[in-house]
Amino acid sequence: LGRNLKVLQKDGWAALSAGDDERTRVVSLTKAGGLAVQRAVPLWDGAQAEIRSKLPSALLKALASAPTLLDA
Repeated sequence: LGRNLKVLQKDGWAALSAGDDERTRVVSLTKAGGLAVQRAVPLWDGAQAEIRSKLPSALLKALASAPTLLDA
């Protein structure tokens, strides 16, 4: 997680500040990060819709139930 946060911080999408103690940091989304999310959500939704339109419904149901199976 640390490397990914450093990239987000370097790109100006996230800001890190001190937490309650020396072991913790608070991560916040910057204005630029929020704009990046706003641009990305429609692309993500479109990709999901495309996958849903191409996969059989039985497979989609199986994939949707996978997290429940993994928790068991």
